[in-house]
Amino acid sequence: MNNTRTGDLQDNSFTVCLVRADGSSEIVRRNASCYDAAKEFWHRSNNVSAVSGIVRQVSIVDNYGCTDLAWEFGRGYTFDGETFHSKPVLVE
Repeated sequence: MNNTRTGDLQDNSFTVCLVRADGSSEIVRRNASCYDAAKEFWHRSNNVSAVSGIVRQVSIVDNYGCTDLAWEFGRGYTFDGETFHSKPVLVE
C-alpha cells in the first residue's frame, strides 16, 4: 500500500520540534505515532517553558516534511494543517 499525504495517519510517523527564545531549536520526539506526537505537542505547548516564553514555537511535522500543527508563544495555534492563520486562536 502506497501511503500518500492524505493517507491513513496511523501509517505515518511524526516529529515534534520546538524553537526557544534564544533561537535554538530541538527535535523533542522522532518517529512518533500520531497519538504520541499529539501528546508531546500538547505538553510542550502548555508547560511552564511555553507559558513563560522560553519556548517560542512548537510544531508537528510528518514524515513527508509537511507541518501538520503549529503553536507560537503569544499567538496560540497558528497552523491547523491547512492554513496559516494571520489571527490565530489564542488559548488561555
